[in-house]
Amino acid sequence: MNLLETYWIGSYSDLDLEPLQKGVASFVMGKRHLGRVDSHDPFLLKDMDKAVDLLLEAIAKGKRIFIHGDYDVDGLTASSILLDYLADFPIELYPYIPNRLDEGYGLKTQGVEEAINWQADLLITVDCGIKSVEEVAMLREVGIDVIVTDHHEVGEILPDANAVINPHRADDSYPFKDLAGAGVAYKLVQALGEKGGLRPGPRPCAYAALGTIADIMPVLGENRLIIQRGIEAIKEGALPAVSLLFEASAGGEEEISALTLSYKLIPKLNAAGRMGRIDPALNLLISRDPSLYESLVQELLGLNKARQDEEKKVLDEALTMVRENPQLLDDRVLFLRKRDWHPGVLGIVSSRLRQSFQKPTVLFSEVTEEEAKEGQILWKGSGRSADRFNLYESLAQGQELLESFGGHSQACGLAVLDENWQAYKDKVNGGPELWDSRKEEAFDAVLSPLALNLDEVRALSILEPFGKANTEPNFVFKDMPLSLVQAVGRDKTHLRLGFSVGDKTYYGIGFSLAPYAEFLKPGDHVTLLGKLQINSWQGQDSPQIMMEDLLVPGEEKTAILLGRPDSEEDLEKAEDFTTDALRADDVVAFWKSLSPFLSEDSSLVSLKRLKRILEQVRSRTYSLNQVEAMLEIFVDSGLLSHPRPVGPDCVLLNILIPQNKVKLSDTPSWQVLVEKGDLLL
Repeated sequence: MNLLETYWIGSYSDLDLEPLQKGVASFVMGKRHLGRVDSHDPFLLKDMDKAVDLLLEAIAKGKRIFIHGDYDVDGLTASSILLDYLADFPIELYPYIPNRLDEGYGLKTQGVEEAINWQADLLITVDCGIKSVEEVAMLREVGIDVIVTDHHEVGEILPDANAVINPHRADDSYPFKDLAGAGVAYKLVQALGEKGGLRPGPRPCAYAALGTIADIMPVLGENRLIIQRGIEAIKEGALPAVSLLFEASAGGEEEISALTLSYKLIPKLNAAGRMGRIDPALNLLISRDPSLYESLVQELLGLNKARQDEEKKVLDEALTMVRENPQLLDDRVLFLRKRDWHPGVLGIVSSRLRQSFQKPTVLFSEVTEEEAKEGQILWKGSGRSADRFNLYESLAQGQELLESFGGHSQACGLAVLDENWQAYKDKVNGGPELWDSRKEEAFDAVLSPLALNLDEVRALSILEPFGKANTEPNFVFKDMPLSLVQAVGRDKTHLRLGFSVGDKTYYGIGFSLAPYAEFLKPGDHVTLLGKLQINSWQGQDSPQIMMEDLLVPGEEKTAILLGRPDSEEDLEKAEDFTTDALRADDVVAFWKSLSPFLSEDSSLVSLKRLKRILEQVRSRTYSLNQVEAMLEIFVDSGLLSHPRPVGPDCVLLNILIPQNKVKLSDTPSWQVLVEKGDLLL
């Protein structure tokens, strides 16, 4: 019998395990629908033919072309795609990136005036322009042709440009809608190459990969192909200055991948725009002069250090606001503001806060008097969404109260007058909840130890690149027999476990999990949640589990579900943050996330950790009281024994097998919650 035929695998929503025939990687690929992807015909994008004809005419006549981008990495790389490709033609180019601190996002009056003063013949927007109706009209009135390329949400009125390329147009039939701004610009040069004869080399795809990763676009469909090919181009030296920055950022210890680019390199490029000094980043991306690379890298590293200092200041002050005013978390969208917050770091701190509180967050700072209308206070904000919450649609509910607004489902920028601040907050948080249908599961599969072999772990590389909607897979391994328990690391803060399976020993490593070694001893059986990786040591490769959570036997042969240690003070703080009412699908999701970790034997379970697992699955916050209320529903339905408290955070319970079909809505606990308004149907 083939070894693969002895694997057993199941998802957390289907605990009846099924034999796996094709291997772990193939199973996950099928589950995530990661089949073969082709590059779509760029001329399927609405107005692409018009844009190409206009550009080819401008090139043939030697016209002056103004490239208007954006200050984030998506906007910078989108600009770089056109600047780099068009640089090989005998035409004049003018790159224009608005200053984040003075102008803000998008095509504004300053950009229009700059194009007019430069006597541009053609203006092309990249990663912006879809909402710039008045600005495009101003350009057309003075005889400047305009091509808009963008990927942000489309407003009620399209700008009256010569061509408007955006896959989100209602009349656009392009088969893939999730292109980044750089992805749209890349399709434009692809189309130019097809019709004009000069095919783009590897550099445009490398830029597009960086922009797609930076803008946290779903790593599905054509985006996977762009990132795969772009990363390969970077590895082969297509962007040498970018490679030098990556080496300086990663210390030469990590390989270029979508994940390492996202947390090592991209923050350095973003730092330039955040701190209002965009030139070093743009020059590093487009320069072909090696003598400039080192100085540009050092300048970006310095700007990144300044960005980190500002970010820490804003984050600390924002967390203090929430701790002192926990009722702020009652709102569906968390709004925070302070006059002296650096506007360049609001988005990144919003992202940190929405991760901490599992709640969409928007941070605001007051603009300078020069930017605001005379005698009025204007707040500019940047927001980030929890994974499945459509922030754009939610914030757009009060759009008539805003001075400016734009973005997409996961990130938005906006400005509101002080006199409209409270009314806008109330309208957004009083409106309907708007959720995307997609969600990411807490783990991908339950595997047997037989999946721990090099061929299977190496095969997981076909799932790359990893990113939004295609995260690095998580697996559960049940009933793993321990042969080694060891605290490791310089300060002995990490946990290394060995597992004996047949005549082989496998290993797992858990960062910051060493305190739990006291619960473990050889001979115990544990259940693990973690990622599969390859450990290379002294020329030998072996499979390894990067452990994130585990079930550990206790003194009474029970099991304790462990996460990071929580003090009683931490638990009290957690209860200070109130949440929205439960929904019916919350209860179902909780059972699906809870049941894989329980058995018919008694289990000692951390309520705080179960809360965190549910929050990861549902992308929202819950209180411990809500967790206990849902457990009571499962007890009433005959799915669980009644929890017995053990310590401040843990209960002892075991799973039951009901004799009849269970209907949760028939239980007294469910009906009481509905009557009190604590459970919404």
